[in-house]
Parts: sequence; structure tokens; C-alpha cells
Amino acid sequence: MKMDVLVKRCVSQNGRKARIMLVDNVTGDFNSPELADLITRKDITGIAPYGRGEEVRPNNLIYIITSNSASVYHDIADRSFYIHLRKPDTAQRDRAKWKESVQAYIIKHRLEIISDIIDMIANHEPFDILPQTRFAPFEQAIMQPCCETPEMYESVCRILKEAKEDSNIEQDQARLLSEMINFQIAAATGDGTPRPVFIKTDLLNSWGRKAIQDSYEYKPKPIQLIRNLSKTGFLPEVDKNVKRWPISSGQNRSSGVAWNFTNSTEIAVVLGWDGDRRITQEMF
Repeated sequence: MKMDVLVKRCVSQNGRKARIMLVDNVTGDFNSPELADLITRKDITGIAPYGRGEEVRPNNLIYIITSNSASVYHDIADRSFYIHLRKPDTAQRDRAKWKESVQAYIIKHRLEIISDIIDMIANHEPFDILPQTRFAPFEQAIMQPCCETPEMYESVCRILKEAKEDSNIEQDQARLLSEMINFQIAAATGDGTPRPVFIKTDLLNSWGRKAIQDSYEYKPKPIQLIRNLSKTGFLPEVDKNVKRWPISSGQNRSSGVAWNFTNSTEIAVVLGWDGDRRITQEMF
């Protein structure tokens, strides 16, 4: 669904009553910068269906994404808290009966469940533990009360961190790119010792395509992905401030990526292609 259509539904007369936005059964690689932005907005603004003026509603939605094995991009993973659901016991594998029994229990004990939640949140004494995510108020007000002890809380934070890393496709892409580029540099220079290397754009794109064969979004120009991963800290080998080399010369400058540079780097190995697409080496 297009984001503008989704926003219209959120500010419509019936949409204003909703408190949950469900993205159900996500598979493969999920990327939505628009959804990531929507999640962190204070308000949702838009023109309601058949409306004439701009409508505003508080962004009090709970965003839920369900999936069995999907990978998500960093903006979504960073904003997510992961909940793993255990399969019903063997004796309860009849899905229809299991769902009916769970719903019946919730209906029967709804007020007790709500009362327990309110009591947990209202009477919790904050643990003396530094925040583990970017959402410190949520951790202290919601996550901590759900954990009986500081040890349980720290265990939950570790599991959450692992889940974010396991589902974050950009971390996988960064690992594959790092391994491929380091391998190719060692093969080209005959030296596996890390040192400043400037890789020209065409050559880098060729190596990048080998590393991220299934990432069609960046397949034409992997250098864009490499620079994005550098900005988010997933590729610390890349100097995000150096895009052309040498810096001080007005002639024979090349565009590409600075690999293993430092603040004191003045001379680097420059790798590129000649007319026959053979790798060339220069020092300047």
C-alpha cells in the first residue's frame, strides 16, 4: 500500500479509532523508510478521504510486524522490540482450538490482565541499569516492569540485541562486502596487511555486485550501499569523508572509496581498472 493512502486511512473517521497498525506475514527483505519515519512521528497529518482540509491525529498507534524469518533494514530494526512466540504444546497443536482457548481466556480474565499490567507499571522501582536501546523512557517505563529482576532484564536486553542483529539485513550486507573487499585487496596487492587503499568506483562496483548478488536495489551501483553502510557505522573501514583521491591535487583525481584510511593518511595504494579491465595499482 502507498504511504499517502495509509495516512489517509489513519486520519479518516474510522481510522482515528484504531490503536494498532498491523503489517502481517512479512517475508524476504523488508524495507520501508516511510514506515520507519511514520513510527517516530509525534502526530500523523494528512487529508482524510473525501476531506477538504488537513487532519491531524496523535500518533498513538502500536505498530506490529509479524514474520517467521524476514530480514529488515536498519531503520526498522533499530525501532523494533522483538517478541518471540513459542509454538503451542504438542497436545494443543490444533490451531483452531488453541486460538479459541486463548481468546476465551483473555475474554474471561480481561479485567484481571489489565489490572496486573497497571500494577506492574505503576509500582515498579527502576533498576540501576543504563539504557540498552535508543528508547530509554520505554525501557524504564514498560520493559523493566515486565521483568521480575535486573538479571532477567539484562537477559531480555541481550536477546533483543541478538534479534536485531540477526534480522538486520544491512549488517549481513556489510559483513559480505567487508569480506569480499578485503579478499580482493589482498589478491590484488599480494599483501593481507591492512593499509590505506583507495578503490576506484568502477572496480568497487564490480566487487560489490559479487558480494550482494541478491540485493537488487543496489545492484547497479553498490558504492551507494557501501557509503550508506559507512554512515550507519556498519563499515568502519570506509572513510565517509573521502570520496575523491588524491585530496590535494587538481589533476588525475578519481572518485571511489577510501578503505582503511586514517587522519594521517597521505599516501595510499590506488586500485582501478585499465582499458582491458585488468586491475591496476598506483601509489600517490
